Amino acid sequence: MSESSFILAAPADASAIVELAWEIWPEWYDQVIGPEQLSYMLNSLYQENEIQSRMGSGLQFVLVRSGKRNAGFFAIRNSGRQLCRLESLYLKKEYRGRGVGKLMLQKIAVMAEDAGNKVLQCNVNRFNSSLQFYLKHGFCIAEEKDIPFGPFFLNDFILEYPLGKSI
Repeated sequence: MSESSFILAAPADASAIVELAWEIWPEWYDQVIGPEQLSYMLNSLYQENEIQSRMGSGLQFVLVRSGKRNAGFFAIRNSGRQLCRLESLYLKKEYRGRGVGKLMLQKIAVMAEDAGNKVLQCNVNRFNSSLQFYLKHGFCIAEEKDIPFGPFFLNDFILEYPLGKSI
């Protein structure tokens, strides 16, 4: 990704995050969770005021840029218990398969380690093809869990990555 950069998002960047999520999620999740759950989750999680609220509660959003274009974003939360939660990692279709996702994971690992964490943890839907991406980069399945989310369930694997080794 030429001229790539990672920009720590501020509340004023919430609209860019919302725009990215609403572009990326439908193509990625429609087949995994269906249109009703997709719509419910986007409307619950990806509105400007919700992003700003989550930022205020300690969730760090980072925009990924290629030149001056937004290519994707990720969000992490340092728990203070040597555990960093990767809450979101999304990338536009045209940047996938070009090493950008790996660069994102490397940046996340550095940020998590710099904050004193020992483990990076994330949830991935059990039927999401991105599961292979995480497993390929050293994550392991720690648990299988069905999590209530409004009238739906998130059918997830909880993945863990031990920090301190190369992604």
